[in-house]
Amino acid sequence: MQSSFIKNITLASSPITMGISIILMSILYPCQGEIAKVKLVSLDTHNISIKDSDQQNTSITVTEWGKAENGQSVNLFTLTNAKGLVAKITNYGAIITELRVPDRRGKLDDVVLGFDTLEAYKQVNRYSYFGAIVGRVANRIANGKFTLDGKEYTLATNAGLHHLHGGKKGFDQVVWQAEPITSPTGATLKLTYLSVDGEEGYPGNLTVTVTYTLTNNNEFKMEMTATTDKPTPVNLTNHSYWNLAGHASGSILGHQLLINADKYTPNNAQKIPTGEIKLVQNTPYDFTQPKLINDGIKQLEGDKPSYDINYALNGKPGQIKLAAKVDERFSGRVMEVYTTKPGMQLYTGYLQNLKTQGKGGVNYQGYAGLCLETQYFPNSVNQPNFPSTILRPGQIYRHTTTHKFYTKQDNLQSILDKNTQVEKIARNFKFTEGPLWHPNGFLLLSDIPANTIYQWQPNQKLQIFRHPSGNANGNTFDLQGHLITAEHSNRRVSRTEKNGKLAALVSHYQGKRLNSPNDLVVKSDGSIYFTDPPYGIKPQQKELGFYGVYRLTSDGKLTLLAKDFVRPNGIAFSPDETKLYVNDSEIGHIRVFDVNSDGLLKNSRIFAQQKYPGKEGVPDGIKVDIKGNVYSTGPGGVWVFSAAGNLLGIIEVPEVPANLAWGDNDYKTLYITARNSLYRIRLKNPGVRPGKSFALRSW
Repeated sequence: MQSSFIKNITLASSPITMGISIILMSILYPCQGEIAKVKLVSLDTHNISIKDSDQQNTSITVTEWGKAENGQSVNLFTLTNAKGLVAKITNYGAIITELRVPDRRGKLDDVVLGFDTLEAYKQVNRYSYFGAIVGRVANRIANGKFTLDGKEYTLATNAGLHHLHGGKKGFDQVVWQAEPITSPTGATLKLTYLSVDGEEGYPGNLTVTVTYTLTNNNEFKMEMTATTDKPTPVNLTNHSYWNLAGHASGSILGHQLLINADKYTPNNAQKIPTGEIKLVQNTPYDFTQPKLINDGIKQLEGDKPSYDINYALNGKPGQIKLAAKVDERFSGRVMEVYTTKPGMQLYTGYLQNLKTQGKGGVNYQGYAGLCLETQYFPNSVNQPNFPSTILRPGQIYRHTTTHKFYTKQDNLQSILDKNTQVEKIARNFKFTEGPLWHPNGFLLLSDIPANTIYQWQPNQKLQIFRHPSGNANGNTFDLQGHLITAEHSNRRVSRTEKNGKLAALVSHYQGKRLNSPNDLVVKSDGSIYFTDPPYGIKPQQKELGFYGVYRLTSDGKLTLLAKDFVRPNGIAFSPDETKLYVNDSEIGHIRVFDVNSDGLLKNSRIFAQQKYPGKEGVPDGIKVDIKGNVYSTGPGGVWVFSAAGNLLGIIEVPEVPANLAWGDNDYKTLYITARNSLYRIRLKNPGVRPGKSFALRSW
């Protein structure tokens, strides 16, 4: 009853006098025992807003957005639900231009790719279909032909010899009649289009309705219906490109995807289904368990491989069921897709040479978004064993797809106070590494290309501690408080003596030069553990033939502990020194070893993976707090793991982080070197102090 008044307003054809605002009030007379409710509608030529008096946070606003090629007016509708989610939809192509949903911190971001202007959609959507409803038949029809009731029909072909997404001018390029509706469940936009007999070669006058609802339960619901006066195939879908990290964030390769389908329909070389329905097991198309999209794409063949394949969803056709679940780690956003249709097309098309800029001037390139197109199977009209797409007079085509949004909360609250932010405290370096807090109240950090160790102190000018530094990388203290440094170009580990002079502790193993000592940590028995990758040296300079982890005892004995790393990097002990963590930057994981009483290592295993394709950064520096939580730089920031290896969360850093150090008097500040800058953040737990405790000394 509440929407009945709004149904009398047809925005696409409403004659509205220029410059006049109209306020319409309608009292909806209730059934027995109900209180009368008032609905207010405000209209002008540039902005039309609709609100329920009892749903003040649910609204629809309408603005003029341009004209179609035939001169029809095009509007942009903004739907807002009671929780502040925002969807923008235009009646040109029934396109979803924007959908803003919150991340785990409550920050809204737009998760659909798109464009700022109608003209941009006109240019791009002739071949890319961003956000649009496609039809009369979505996906491909082989050779643009089908036979129905003994008669052959020839359709417009727009994909080589084949018909794709409705033809040369499908539903994505027409103006729909729009009807905004508000109700207690959310904000709704009803769009209607009449596809006339013969349009793009299809038989029958087809009346199509698409109803978008942004519910107050943070769901985006699409309900599609159609009726016809002649038998005709119908297969509608929405072609939105999703990126849960935000439309401008770059790649979706790090998204985790689950598809509720044990089977798929294989394609031939022209992307036409062969008619077979095969198991996904042991194929690149198996997403029955959540996995990174990148892990799947790496299994595909060809240059710039991409998914463009239909899945036969588990569950009964016509009944609502889970089709897919997408999980984005950094934002915490999760999207679940439910549908009544039997199929879903996964499309991760590799975007290139896109001349039109996206929203906000973003250049969409590569794997910028993924499409999850719920549908009948492609070319069903020519495959008798596929579910039928034929709609006959007297029947109603029905298709419901719901996108449910929620967030996964991280567990950073155990180490981080709410609203604590990373702070940039120094900049204009060349490449920062090896931070180390001195108990006298300053931080040392290496700038490798500058061949310098700097001294940073709050409220004081940055000072040069040592130049040249041997292109110093990692730094730590021994038990006596001497500075121990991994020298990149000198290919050695050195100690700074009391008089400031340097002493080489080790530079060779079994008579051969080390590669490039990188990072180091000192055990409570005084022994130094360090990593030795080949960074910064030429192939012809390598003498060892492997990249190891070593132990150097206080009496000068060097022991090779492990040599099966690809790029060993950061290194740290657990608080009780029973475990040693070592990052492998090339592989993208943290390994952990048990430490014997004699200092040797055993039981090597993977502690945690640090992979997020599309974000810069690798496992590099690593530190541990007194509760055993492990902090490792990686893609997008500092990854924090519990002692059991569970990811607590990611502390995002504006630049690619390289290394870490605990600091300040209480050792509760984490200092982060990142590319050209130095950052810090306050945490709840103090970190493990390098060299344990030692007498303070002034340098």
